Amino acid sequence: LSPAMDPSGAIIGGLVTEKDVTEEKSLQLQVRQAQKMEALGTLAGGITHDFNNILGAIIVNTELALLDLDPNHPARAALPMVLRAAARGKELVKQIIAFSRQREWERKPLEVAPIVLEAVRFLRATLPKNIEVRESISTGGGAVLGDPSQIHQVIVNLCQNAALAMPEGGEVSVGLEAVEIDSPASRGLPDLKPGPHLCLTVGDTGCGMSQELVERIFEPFFTTRNPGSGSGLGLAVVHGIVRGYDGAITVASEPGKGSLFSVYLPRLEGKGPEPEAVRPTIPVGGRERVLLVEDEEAQRDSLARGLKRLGYQVTARASGRSALSIFRKEPDGFDVVITDQTMPEMTGLALASELRRVKPGVPVILCTGFSEQVNDGAVARSGVRDFIMKPFTLEEISRAISKVRGKGR
Repeated sequence: LSPAMDPSGAIIGGLVTEKDVTEEKSLQLQVRQAQKMEALGTLAGGITHDFNNILGAIIVNTELALLDLDPNHPARAALPMVLRAAARGKELVKQIIAFSRQREWERKPLEVAPIVLEAVRFLRATLPKNIEVRESISTGGGAVLGDPSQIHQVIVNLCQNAALAMPEGGEVSVGLEAVEIDSPASRGLPDLKPGPHLCLTVGDTGCGMSQELVERIFEPFFTTRNPGSGSGLGLAVVHGIVRGYDGAITVASEPGKGSLFSVYLPRLEGKGPEPEAVRPTIPVGGRERVLLVEDEEAQRDSLARGLKRLGYQVTARASGRSALSIFRKEPDGFDVVITDQTMPEMTGLALASELRRVKPGVPVILCTGFSEQVNDGAVARSGVRDFIMKPFTLEEISRAISKVRGKGR
């Protein structure tokens, strides 16, 4: 507001100037969201190392239990589910990394129904007992071009979101059917292309939402929960996956009447391959003398016990410097070295280089979960024979040992 004055200096009015700042506010919001995404990427790199170690301990100890338990022990029936859940956790970690790096996931034709059925079994074991999960899944519905881990994440996120809307208990319904979309606009799906689709539905009998909330639920970091009880990323990730598949998602909800999410994914003609099942395997052991280097205690102890159970002679150390010290004293006392990459003071690649100076040709297996330093050039310069991604199974590490020892198992 600026005053308007006559020649004598008396105020005779005012000049009001207005400016539309909608675009500037939109740009500011985009910058803030970009900063949040960048922070998420940094966080992904920081937590992946620890989370992979946690998954590794779960996988190895579950495999040990399968090896040691009597075949008729009732606990054996539950352990394969633990391995399947850990394998999904491993894939989700990879997806967080890919999401933070803005990389595309490899997609291939796959049947959706087996993934939905597996997700429902997983949810029945993890959701509160006061929530019932009902399913209506057409097993011959068809295939989509997608990634099984992403499809699994869509289902689990939607079902967990439904469960959170029913703190006192209720019912989650999961459906899958093949549909033909002739007129997308008439169904409220203007961005969808006409043609064959799979329709995945997740409904709940929870508190429901107002139209104002429905319009915002797919925004990143938007949440109606109490601070600390949710990041607000679950539905945003679901929306991103679905849109990336050229699909669409709709929400029907009213306060007090529950919610229904409908996901439409373009359906391929013909049948795609079913996702591979995670089956417990019996690893092949050996008598090699192994120097194991791992700074994470749970992972180190679990893997040492697992390797010993398979017949290997294991010496475990918590740091690269400690391992290098014992190796220098007895370089011919070890047949193979297994080392983590991300460790304090000395990385796995640096340790491998020092070991090669002491004893050229010593077989070194590098274990890593997330590290930009691990590439073909760095591995070749350090003398590493092989590297394996965390978390891994006892079968995978035993095969790696056989590989670097030239046994060809």
